[in-house]
Amino acid sequence: MIRKARFVSMIILAASVVMTAGLIACMLADGLLCVRFMVGGAVFAVGHLLYIIAFCMMNRPGWGSLALFIALILLATWLFSRFRTRVNPKRFFPAYAYATVLCVMVALAAAQRPMFLAGAALFAFSDATLAYLGMMEHRSRRLDNISLGAYFTGQFLLALALII
Repeated sequence: MIRKARFVSMIILAASVVMTAGLIACMLADGLLCVRFMVGGAVFAVGHLLYIIAFCMMNRPGWGSLALFIALILLATWLFSRFRTRVNPKRFFPAYAYATVLCVMVALAAAQRPMFLAGAALFAFSDATLAYLGMMEHRSRRLDNISLGAYFTGQFLLALALII
């Protein structure tokens, strides 16, 4: 029994290290977005992949996560088809791949404590809002602020969930 508890503690510690690496990757991506947008986006994707790995280490996803992923990917596919003419053809595949990673991240977060799900969902909402802003002719200061607020709150909740 003690060995099993020690093993579980080691897995939780390792998952926390992976999640922290994801937080650091996203922090670096923030700076890179200003210099090279696609590079920053790729580093964000790495951060999301680290979150996905950490979520898989913490709790095994169930049927609910699968159902949520299917719903999210269908929503993303519908949105991409609706706005396809506004998306640069060279960026369509990377944007859709990124959206798929976000859908996986949120679906796997659903198998975790609620704070992880809230953080992941806010992060995904922020990115969706940012994508919408990128397609608008005139930037909306209000949507910019909503996107940033959701992003930083999501990141904060993901970090906070590690320590409480």
